[in-house]
Amino acid sequence: MKLIATNISNLTDARFFAAYLPEIMVLPALKHDESIADRLQWFDQIRSWIEGPEWALTCTSYPSEKDMEMMSESGIATILHSCDIADFKAVAGFRNFLISNVGDPDLKNLPSQAIDALIVTDVNIGYDDPTNRLPADPPIYLEVKSMQHWLRVKCWADRICGIVLRGGEEEKVGIKSYDQLREVCEAIMD
Repeated sequence: MKLIATNISNLTDARFFAAYLPEIMVLPALKHDESIADRLQWFDQIRSWIEGPEWALTCTSYPSEKDMEMMSESGIATILHSCDIADFKAVAGFRNFLISNVGDPDLKNLPSQAIDALIVTDVNIGYDDPTNRLPADPPIYLEVKSMQHWLRVKCWADRICGIVLRGGEEEKVGIKSYDQLREVCEAIMD
């Protein structure tokens, strides 16, 4: 089962997730007063501490040519598009992952030829199988929020490509509880 670690906003998260060998580690979307150059400067500082995974950036809008060039030069190979399906536009030269929810009526009109993977963020932890409402292409990753959530959705593991776990804020610099995330990471590695 492949792992994508999103919302990597501190070195503590980056080092924690790196131990579980994720396919991709994702920087969060820019804050309203932040530029791509600011985010990439921070990324350059932590990249030397983490070896192995591909790196991605979450984008809420289509990046400019200059931003795409800076991202490419910094080693960003994938873009996670956090936008409505109707507003999605693939960025040439990058892998394009789309973040969506299982209830989005536009999933039936998904431009699968332009999307390298679909990340589904709101999988119902009830007993119905949400993967029946998702397209056959592209590959699908499910966001898992807790061990209880994983126990409910793991029965669909053969129909998905992998799971997505989110990093978050530190309690203090370098201090954070990973008990819940560790439990899920170890369960998916079994």
